[in-house]
Amino acid sequence: MLRSRRPEEIKKEKMNVYAITFLLSILVNVIGGYSIYLFSLPAYLDTVGTILSGVLMGPVIGGVVGLISGLLLSVLVNPANLYFTPINILIGIVTGVIFRKYYFTLKNIILTAVLVIVFSVILGTLIEYFVFGGFAGKPLVMITEGLVSAGIDLIIAVKISNLFTNILDKFLSFAFVFLIISIMDNYEIIELFNLKIK
Repeated sequence: MLRSRRPEEIKKEKMNVYAITFLLSILVNVIGGYSIYLFSLPAYLDTVGTILSGVLMGPVIGGVVGLISGLLLSVLVNPANLYFTPINILIGIVTGVIFRKYYFTLKNIILTAVLVIVFSVILGTLIEYFVFGGFAGKPLVMITEGLVSAGIDLIIAVKISNLFTNILDKFLSFAFVFLIISIMDNYEIIELFNLKIK
């Protein structure tokens, strides 16, 4: 129990847990992003760590994890990731703000996932269309090319591919975060992270 410990001990443990979670969140993003790129799967999985850090440590740290992850992925995996880094940052900020204010419940997770999907699709479509001419990233290229070859207008094809990929990706990402936090769910972890769980 944290209440039985001295304040300096709690502070030290909290700093250690935050540092480890911060680094692991970035690592999870990089591994997820690399794996998806390597196997050309129709998802990203480069925001699992961003969502996790936002939920557990707040919007500022969530945004920083998104920034560092995006920069690392642009260097290690695909330079195109740099242009999508603002989305990763925004995901960390939004999830951090929401779960600092509201309880971490299944209902709020689903609502947050829907919100994240909406702005990710809008921003992702704009970036993909205006920066890359509608073709960016292995999964999206395959879907977009297939739709265009079927006679669908490019901008519509980009929207559809972004929507499909983001729905799959964000619900998978939030599901992973829910699973991770469920495993971590004990009194001390909740108190260290100030996480609201009913």
